[in-house]
Amino acid sequence: MPTVKIQISEDTSRILKSVFQEDITTDFASAAFQEWVAWLDGSRRIMSTTELETERIYIIYNQILKNSIPSAGSIGQIFNLPLGRSQYIVRNLKYKYPQFFRKRKIILITQALENGNWTADKSACVVEISVECQDLLDRTIKGLVANEKLRSEVRGSVVFDNIRYELGSGHHKVLLNEFMEMQNF
Repeated sequence: MPTVKIQISEDTSRILKSVFQEDITTDFASAAFQEWVAWLDGSRRIMSTTELETERIYIIYNQILKNSIPSAGSIGQIFNLPLGRSQYIVRNLKYKYPQFFRKRKIILITQALENGNWTADKSACVVEISVECQDLLDRTIKGLVANEKLRSEVRGSVVFDNIRYELGSGHHKVLLNEFMEMQNF
């Protein structure tokens, strides 16, 4: 595999670190280089500024921000876009990449279940997920109750920007198994 060496200014490095809260220079350069190559070979010819913006944001979330889901709030904050524009981009992304959102939600919920905070006697587990994941987790819980895999429905409560679920050990085990299976599809 060929290696490419680039030099960037300190200002550019500082901006990337301030926007993404970590050094993502290599990942960012790789994504940008891939975009240019796709343009050169004609495999991706963007027809509008909105399409270009949407594609770039998708690439950044898909390749760099792997532990988050695009939302109007996060897009507005990271890319300094107005709320209306951010909402429009999220709608475009959901339309164009519905499987991306579903897979990312499954991964984030699975990680939250694996990293839940257990009580000392291991009888209950507290799990917090992002608001964007709530719909999938709630639908999954309702489906498991309807199929009698869970005895009772659990509801989340809002805590700042997250949704908090207090799960019994039976709920936790069934949900973790269900989301692990979802990852395999």
